[in-house]
Amino acid sequence: MIDNNKIVIGISCFFAFYIELFLEAREYYFTGEYSALLNNQISLDVLLRLCLLFVLCLMLMGVFVRFSKKFYALGRHRFLAGTILVAFCTYFELSGSSLGVWAGYLQHNISMVSDLMDIGTVWGIPRAIRSDEWAVFTPFNLSQEFNDYKSVTEIIRGVNTDVTTTYGLACYALVTLFRPFLIGYMIFGSAKGLAFFWASRTVFLFLVSYEFGKMLTKKHVHLSWAYAIAITFSQTIQWWYSINGLLEMFLFGQLAIVLWDWLIHTDNRWKRVVISLGMIECAGGFIFTLYPPQEILLGYIFAVLFIIFCLMHWDEIRKKDFFVFVFSLILFLFISICIIYGSRDVFFTLMHTEYPGNRIETGGDEDVRTLFYWIISLFTPVDEDRISAISNASDAASFYSLFPMGLMLSVYGMIKKKKADALSLGIIILEVIFLLFSFVGFSEKMAKLTLLSYSLTVRVVIIVGFLELLLLFRAISLQENTALKSKMSYVKCGCALVFSFFAAYLIHDAGSTSCHVIWMLAILTSSVVVSVIRDKKKFAYIFSIIVVLSGVHVNPVQVGIDVIEDDVLVETIGEIVKEDQDATWVVLDSGYPILNLPIMAGAKTVNCTNVYPNLELWSSFDADREYSCAYNRYAHIIIQMTEEEQEKFVVLGKDLIVVNLTEEQVKSIGATYVLSSKQYENDFEKIAEVEEYYIYKIN
Repeated sequence: MIDNNKIVIGISCFFAFYIELFLEAREYYFTGEYSALLNNQISLDVLLRLCLLFVLCLMLMGVFVRFSKKFYALGRHRFLAGTILVAFCTYFELSGSSLGVWAGYLQHNISMVSDLMDIGTVWGIPRAIRSDEWAVFTPFNLSQEFNDYKSVTEIIRGVNTDVTTTYGLACYALVTLFRPFLIGYMIFGSAKGLAFFWASRTVFLFLVSYEFGKMLTKKHVHLSWAYAIAITFSQTIQWWYSINGLLEMFLFGQLAIVLWDWLIHTDNRWKRVVISLGMIECAGGFIFTLYPPQEILLGYIFAVLFIIFCLMHWDEIRKKDFFVFVFSLILFLFISICIIYGSRDVFFTLMHTEYPGNRIETGGDEDVRTLFYWIISLFTPVDEDRISAISNASDAASFYSLFPMGLMLSVYGMIKKKKADALSLGIIILEVIFLLFSFVGFSEKMAKLTLLSYSLTVRVVIIVGFLELLLLFRAISLQENTALKSKMSYVKCGCALVFSFFAAYLIHDAGSTSCHVIWMLAILTSSVVVSVIRDKKKFAYIFSIIVVLSGVHVNPVQVGIDVIEDDVLVETIGEIVKEDQDATWVVLDSGYPILNLPIMAGAKTVNCTNVYPNLELWSSFDADREYSCAYNRYAHIIIQMTEEEQEKFVVLGKDLIVVNLTEEQVKSIGATYVLSSKQYENDFEKIAEVEEYYIYKIN
């Protein structure tokens, strides 16, 4: 029998161990060595710290249980609370960016907590693996302040570059109407704009997920809150928070269905006008994320859910509702055509790149064990380097879906009631299709016909986790609530433990953590969650607390962008740019991410990350187009200056290339300034030296 006191004690134990592991993970960040529990060792100091953390967590849990009804009552004021939270974070410049990683590249000594505090990281661990965020997307947006937020910039690539397409930056353009969270940059500037971007997306996703959760769970309040938390603070969302538009896909996809539900239940003319505009915003916000690997998959899901919800409420839909829908669709298509036409050349270039344009996926190569990675995914924030069954913590991150529990409960519920649930059936059909694609594979023709050729199997598995989450919450909401007070409770707990052991066994040798405590917590945690599935309220409480605790520890709490703005090298580049604004820069003999450093000072940089290829420039070194497949891609470009002719283009990775150029060829690029970590003895004029970096002027 599992009573409330045992649950409180159990959750407090989980809290204590998790926070201890996170503190040890932060110590590992400084020293590079595992210690204490992460190294399967325990000492008196660790035991005392665990006891202290347990007592503190027990007190917090006591407060939560005592005032839980009032916490849920805050739901009536959730929109006001969300607005206040966004305003607070924006004013104090609080974000989850990992900009702090730049400190190591800029020769700052980061060896203790106070050093992180000095660069603005007040809590957490800057995630180097999320380089798409701190080394590309955020620097790109910071560079826009020097471009006055125009839709075309020369700062990126050193030539005219459309910033409305790949990565979609803050700019005054029609497409920005569909990227509302970037508006903060243009209103508040870079530091507060970054904070607004992070805070507003979190709050909006949570609020929208709650509304969608009410539709999914038949307005069960506790399950709706738990669902909102399961989405917003999932490892998937948090590890992929700032790039590729994954969060926007979930936000706008769910919101479109919620708005449609509101539309068919209101007669107020002005509300209907606002809702129709909101539906247009959702369509644009979803489609113009421009990341097909997940956009196609989620497009299928939300389209199916939309159709099913329409069928479920068919009697409530009126002719004027269809009129509003058709009008919104026509207006959206008109706006979309204008946007696409304005960037048609860029879209054409992107579609004909070697990567990602010519990528074709037929599936069938995914490891079945990745479906069970949810059991260990909660602990990616505390053992990032070792928890990886795929390639890195980001790819290993998944929804806490309890796969295949959602599928099993849904099928069992429909068999028991001898009645099919249309929503569950639709989700199951999609899940089967996605699983077949991932583990069996489609023919190339079928993959192209279904558009799944644009996806990646590793992304498909993540989306299957989302489908399992939908099935899980739907199945729990449809079942009868049963408190665990019978002898069967022990049987259910035993079955849950066996299920968790099985899931852990499947992935234990897939390159995952070797920390015994993490495995113990993973197994026990999932066992408890599974065992209380029949009690909706307890399930919601336990599930929510576990997911929140792990989710909030993925990204750091970063205050401002002083780590960039106050850096001597960035300031030096900025001073040169002010005196010679039209000059072009090139980064030599320095790798990624340094090649993206000058743009944060407003320097027009030839070989910063090329979001689409500068074919005119790179083909000038390849008259026969022998290496076109190397540079015709999205790429981080490392230029090395060589004394003799070498192979011009070398592909190190799908998005990383090296260009070997002689001194004369470097000069032919047309750059005026050089940033390098190497000293040159040639006719380059050294004009500045900062730490281990040198700035030259090409005469």
